[in-house]
Amino acid sequence: MIQSLVAERQARRNEAASGIAEGWGKRQTISCPYIAIPYERRWKDATYGESLVMRLPVDAVEWTIAAEIGEKARGIYKARLYTARISAAGSVTLPARASLEEGTHSYKWSHARLVLGISDALGIRGAPEVHVDDEVRPLSPGSGDGATSGGLHVVIGALEAAMARTVKF
Repeated sequence: MIQSLVAERQARRNEAASGIAEGWGKRQTISCPYIAIPYERRWKDATYGESLVMRLPVDAVEWTIAAEIGEKARGIYKARLYTARISAAGSVTLPARASLEEGTHSYKWSHARLVLGISDALGIRGAPEVHVDDEVRPLSPGSGDGATSGGLHVVIGALEAAMARTVKF
């Protein structure tokens, strides 16, 4: 009889902790930022083409993380909650558009996006603007790239035709 009572209380505790986590946000996984550049490549002799995405890793990134532990209660049951304030600073080199093209295809480049993958968007309490090349830009919800299921992104701009450039964030 005592075993069934203990099992019932453990089940209720787990249910309460799970309910608190549902409203707060579950375990987070954050991926390293990268640049996604969608483009369309067409063969010069044909009318068909393909849509692709070039992904460029960051050259360098420095993370700053400040973590706090808190508690929320549901009835007599308590759950520990972890909060982290995360900031990242880094750079990535965008290649010159001409260095990526060869003579057998025509290319239509879309705007480059800085992508940050985050596993559970519910856990994001605030996303400040991003400083890109000394310009303040708003973060948008969603990764903006099909390879990353969730996260945030910011549009950086178009590739330059003749010159590589380093983007700082």
